[in-house]
Amino acid sequence: MNDIILQKQHMAIELQERLTPIIRNLSFQTFKTSFHIWIKLPERLESDILVNYLLENNIIVPNGRDFLVDNLQKGENFIRIALSAEKSIDKIEKALIEIVNSIDYNKNHR
Repeated sequence: MNDIILQKQHMAIELQERLTPIIRNLSFQTFKTSFHIWIKLPERLESDILVNYLLENNIIVPNGRDFLVDNLQKGENFIRIALSAEKSIDKIEKALIEIVNSIDYNKNHR
């Protein structure tokens, strides 16, 4: 069992080392051995708008609000990226680039 956990943790570390440079200019939070990255959106960009836009472009990203355990607004301006939701790292890279471009575009045009 410990071997499986260590393998998963190693996979997460490798994924993050390859993928987090794509989002280096964004504010994000993660844990070194996690398969999830939380991206903080600029204040003027509503997460619902970004999530819906990405969905129209076949990129499924949950709104941070979907993971709130209380009624505080802490998750409102976040989206959560699940690195394990897609097996193709190339597709994840492409999706992350689209997310970064969408955030940059909305940040500069709102």
